[in-house]
Amino acid sequence: MIITTIDFFRILASVCRETTMFPILALLPFRRALLHLFMLTIMLALFITACRIYPALELREKIMSGLTEEFGTIKASEGGFLPEIAPDKRRSMEILPTYLLSYFPSKEFTLADMHIGDFSRGVLMTPGFVTLWIKKPESGFVLIPIVYSTSILNRFSSDSLTPVNGEVMIETVREMYDTEGPFIFEDVNSVASSFTIYYIVLRYMLEFARALFCVLVFNTLFTGCYSIGGGAAMAGMTYRNLWIMGVYASFPALIIASFFPAFDLPYFDYSTVYLFAFLGYFMFIFNKIQRFTISRIDIIGGKKDDDDDGEKRDD
Repeated sequence: MIITTIDFFRILASVCRETTMFPILALLPFRRALLHLFMLTIMLALFITACRIYPALELREKIMSGLTEEFGTIKASEGGFLPEIAPDKRRSMEILPTYLLSYFPSKEFTLADMHIGDFSRGVLMTPGFVTLWIKKPESGFVLIPIVYSTSILNRFSSDSLTPVNGEVMIETVREMYDTEGPFIFEDVNSVASSFTIYYIVLRYMLEFARALFCVLVFNTLFTGCYSIGGGAAMAGMTYRNLWIMGVYASFPALIIASFFPAFDLPYFDYSTVYLFAFLGYFMFIFNKIQRFTISRIDIIGGKKDDDDDGEKRDD
């Protein structure tokens, strides 16, 4: 494992510093190239996720501060999951620019009370059920339960959590409403801590998957088209060699693209930066290999012509 890691870092330094290694790298086994790709995507996903932890914690503190100011302590009690301040008063607050939190002291409320026409997502909080709701692009809603009684776990299904309209969503909330407990979380601080962990894990998985997707899809499509057009044959390579070379050519592009989500840089997204960096670097490398191949053929051809002339003169 140590030898493999050292080998990976040596190759990573080579592909970022010089282009002379690529004809050699193109001959490496398929499994070895994939292993190096996995190692890089693991590292970069960790880097991006680590850079986004502090902004996530800042956002959590901002939300928690607003909730505490409006509701006080929110925790499970005999009457359900209740706020400390004015538990019998219904009210709404914008916890984020696009998220509305609506609190109702019972399950008796209407669709108009949720202000769905003004927001596309929000949090619905009642003493017996707390859920995140999101409008689907076409129609209907998606419910993501946050706080609920453990006794209703068997009621969750794909149909119940994807109501077709607002009225069905309210009926679903009323069916899930249970103030008896015990609740899945005891207080709102536990909810915030759990969601922070979920965010970190999910962010890592998404960044890892995005990097792999970009390399496997873009590299396969581009090298495939290039090979069909005769580019691989012109450089004396097979499609397999070209694909493996494309994997290693994507390493600098992945590193550059990772800085955009890691530091929330403006103007360009991850996929765009990766695609242009990969294409530019790959074309630069491949053109150098092509020129070297052509010049070598010319030299060999020139020597053969010289040998033929010498034989004629001897005759």
